[in-house]
Amino acid sequence: MCCFKALAFVGTLERTSFVLFRAVVELAFSTVLKVLTIARAFGVICVALMPSCLLSTARPQTVVLVEQFEGTTAFWEQFEVAKKIVALHDKSVLPRLELWLRCEDMRRRGNAAFVFARLGDDRGREVIQAILEDRSPKRVVFEFDSAGHPSPALQIRADRYYAAHLLGDLKDVRAVPILIP
Repeated sequence: MCCFKALAFVGTLERTSFVLFRAVVELAFSTVLKVLTIARAFGVICVALMPSCLLSTARPQTVVLVEQFEGTTAFWEQFEVAKKIVALHDKSVLPRLELWLRCEDMRRRGNAAFVFARLGDDRGREVIQAILEDRSPKRVVFEFDSAGHPSPALQIRADRYYAAHLLGDLKDVRAVPILIP
């Protein structure tokens, strides 16, 4: 009789563990899905504001890269495209990317600013510096705290870190006093 009670307890424990595991997986999946949906939505919002005629004088390979820049939702992938745009030394992309300097996502805004700065437009460095100095909690938040809640403080830290990274990638000596006050 004792053996049957022990087996029943183990079976109940296994079912409870499975239910808890399933709930954790569902929560994690739904959180990731929400974050990706938000990131995609902001990318679409930023791109939707830009007229396509702004690239009429650009080379075909530049046009392809700008479209790739606009369609990429992950900021780190977008940065790789930004470096490719810069390598072409084609300033005709700047009017098309100008609205990205006001994008809600600070990291994507920084990527556009990187292109501007590397192509010799001071607005890029100014935007990156503004991101670095901005400690306002009014921003798009993609970072979450340990309890799973959106964290403006963590987002500010991540945005400032990314801006410092962008200033370093510019390899511009004028950025040194900004980074070392």
